[in-house]
Amino acid sequence: MPKWILLCLFFSNTSGFAGEETDTEEMEADAEKTYNATYSEELSRLETQLFAKYERNRRPVKNQSVPIDVQLHFHVIHATVDEKVGTMNFNGHLYMTWRDEFLGWDPLKYNGVKQFNTKKWSIWTPQLRAHNSASGAASSWDISKIAHVLINSKGENAAQVEVYPSMSMKVTCDFDFTDFPDDIQECTVRVFSFDRLNLVNLRFYGNLPASLSLGWGDQASKNKIGNWQFLGSKNVIEYYDAGNYSTVMPPAERWQNAWAVLRTTFKVKRHAALFGAIFKLPSYLFIYVVAIVCLLPNIRQALLLSASMFGIQTLFLHDFVMKVPSTAGQLPSCLKYYQFAMQYNGLMMIYHFALLWGPPAVIPPFLATKELITKNYHENLKDRILGLASAFRSHLALFTLIIHHLSWLILVL
Repeated sequence: MPKWILLCLFFSNTSGFAGEETDTEEMEADAEKTYNATYSEELSRLETQLFAKYERNRRPVKNQSVPIDVQLHFHVIHATVDEKVGTMNFNGHLYMTWRDEFLGWDPLKYNGVKQFNTKKWSIWTPQLRAHNSASGAASSWDISKIAHVLINSKGENAAQVEVYPSMSMKVTCDFDFTDFPDDIQECTVRVFSFDRLNLVNLRFYGNLPASLSLGWGDQASKNKIGNWQFLGSKNVIEYYDAGNYSTVMPPAERWQNAWAVLRTTFKVKRHAALFGAIFKLPSYLFIYVVAIVCLLPNIRQALLLSASMFGIQTLFLHDFVMKVPSTAGQLPSCLKYYQFAMQYNGLMMIYHFALLWGPPAVIPPFLATKELITKNYHENLKDRILGLASAFRSHLALFTLIIHHLSWLILVL
């Protein structure tokens, strides 16, 4: 067969294949366009029919005598602790979901549409508020009025509604700084619905604790903000009835006078990495300085060292107190030790000042207690008392080491 005939056959087949591929691409593009157009039309038709007779002020249950169950979950993306005023700020999202019996549809009748998004003000939503909000009149906006709403079909008789409003709550806390700077604090967020228990029953979603996402990517496991480390949270459902809180649901006949309150308690621990270097170590070294005061043979030198230490303590007292959080309860343990150390050093200063008016004592061997008591170093009673007091300085040094070590271990360490 001539070569030119073969070439003609080859190019004719190639042109045919190219034409077929072009036709296939055009058909697929038309099919996608047709599908998208059909989906949009079906979605519009679905929304029109669902909301034609929908009443957003009516609870979405066909039997109005039963309460609707609303599940909540806290998702915190940022939080701060204000220890001066006793509050915590939480920012994030409040996930809510419930079953709406007036928004059901059959997906097969609407080209397979199983879910769609809508506006929050188009449907019924629970009216929630933070019970212990510290925002005052602005507490109405602790939970955003604008949110993403996702509606999932559960058949012709119901749909599952999911809402993700953002939240920015400032709540009051009851802090106790007795163990500063190793204190662990708890702060509780209480959320309730304006509707009573016979209308709305609040529950935690899957009994899951609040989720915490303080960082992204490599910092996904971040649990520290500022000087605080988040240790976790716990959930408790309370019921408010006749002025009392209880974790036991009241009987059905009391529901019209009761409310469900969701209580989420966050636990945080202070992270003061430098406190050991700026307080614990200097306070420990101070123990030996006070003991050295009692061992110096020259009373004037001992008095001068004691007065210098008292001046240094007074100088740093203001800065230290300003950094310690104010509390309505007991003083922090570290501040108690600082107070004890200053008082003890003041007594030591007075003690050595009194010794200046007495004769110099002949100090016996260390801890020679019997010799101190029985031997008369001076004929004059006053001189003898002052002499004994001066001679007992070695014993006082040992007592200082013991009492300060015990106080430091109990109150500081």
